[in-house]
Amino acid sequence: MDKSSYGEVSTSHKKCLNGDINVSDSNKRERITIRLTKRYLDLLNMLIEKGVYNSRNEAIRDALRILYEYHGLKVSPEKKHAFNQSKADDASKEPD
Repeated sequence: MDKSSYGEVSTSHKKCLNGDINVSDSNKRERITIRLTKRYLDLLNMLIEKGVYNSRNEAIRDALRILYEYHGLKVSPEKKHAFNQSKADDASKEPD
């Protein structure tokens, strides 16, 4: 495998001085393969079955956005986090 397969930033991504990453083709997606334990896969599927996410891809992208934010990286989200949205929905249902 070449070096780009091990997480190096491709030429379409440029790192800014403040640590943000500018993506020139923000809609471009790359396919990756991951291996998960049965437990992780079962939990991921459970989130989909409960309707929290529509697909594994959506759940994993959301998890990555949360991870990036946790580490202080700015990511312009494709949409609001399903996790945060469900919390907001629950809070709006609580009586005053």
